[in-house]
Amino acid sequence: MNTLAFNTNINCGSCVRAVSGTLNQATRISRWSVDTEHQDKVLTVDTDLTPEDVVALVEQAGFDATSRIAAASASPAGAGENNN
Repeated sequence: MNTLAFNTNINCGSCVRAVSGTLNQATRISRWSVDTEHQDKVLTVDTDLTPEDVVALVEQAGFDATSRIAAASASPAGAGENNN
């Protein structure tokens, strides 16, 4: 399982709720969170999906995501969090 991080436009609690259904239904995502306080609105995902697969899921939910170089720079605490 890898920890992946993405810059997104998921910027508030309502946005987190809007993407929750899609990310929660992805059985290959064990945990995810969005740091809406970070300037890049960082989504951190523990998964065995590819970064491209995660971007596709976020886009399916109506948001944008681009992969970050280093997941370690993302804060795991945020406004939205899920542990499957």
